Amino acid sequence: MKIFKESNIFWIILVFLLIPTYWLLSPLINSDTITGWGVDPYFCTFVMDKVSGQFALGLSPFQSKFWDIGLFYPAIRTLAYSDPFILQGFLVFLLKTIFSVNLFTSANIVFALFFLLNFFCAFLLFYEISKNKNASIISSWLWAFSLHHLSQSSHFQNTSSFTIPLALYFTFKIFSNSKFIYKLGLALSFFLLACSNLYYFVFTEIAVGFTILFQLIFTKTFQMRKTILLRSTFSIMLAVLFILPILYRYFESAKIYPEIENSRGSIADQMDFSA
Repeated sequence: MKIFKESNIFWIILVFLLIPTYWLLSPLINSDTITGWGVDPYFCTFVMDKVSGQFALGLSPFQSKFWDIGLFYPAIRTLAYSDPFILQGFLVFLLKTIFSVNLFTSANIVFALFFLLNFFCAFLLFYEISKNKNASIISSWLWAFSLHHLSQSSHFQNTSSFTIPLALYFTFKIFSNSKFIYKLGLALSFFLLACSNLYYFVFTEIAVGFTILFQLIFTKTFQMRKTILLRSTFSIMLAVLFILPILYRYFESAKIYPEIENSRGSIADQMDFSA
């Protein structure tokens, strides 16, 4: 994090980019309305409220009803209905518990927080790749306030994409650094993805996999290839350990929602995603 101490130019550009953009595009933080269009934001808020209620008795599985959280199980060829909202619901739970704010205010704060996290995590990735602070700031701003995020602002699970650049950032870090914190960071990134958006989880798995593969191909020495492979394997095994409880609950939901299989013709499949 020493990059933030090198020059005040980072903070100057950050203020000029983030403050006006945030003022124009983020929701008004209030207790009466939810950001976005149509009924989707209210449905998302309803789901987050239900999820947050599962943490009411405590964070331990023996105290809370965490394992009763209903995950939407997809049809055979699609990831539709696959948004667990665990991360979003937990943040709403924290805001309601610690600051005693109501549901709508909590949801709006979480929404705004995701845009700022999208910016910050994208900056970490772009700076790790380019080592150019100014270019990284501009790129991060374009990512955080992209048309995709704005058009998906009605869907809280899709605005929480900060874990995508975060996972890629830690992937690049483990190539050149042996510290355990980076391996743990990659594993936690996948855990957060599994807790918020399984679309992003699957796509990020693919992106990280290709990143590791290309790094192995273009690394010249056998010893370095071996090091990268061992570090990557350890991080992946750690990630699997973290996400197994989430995925177990996810597939168990197939027994709860068998009727979703019958709706396969009306929802997106692999051909739709590749179009």
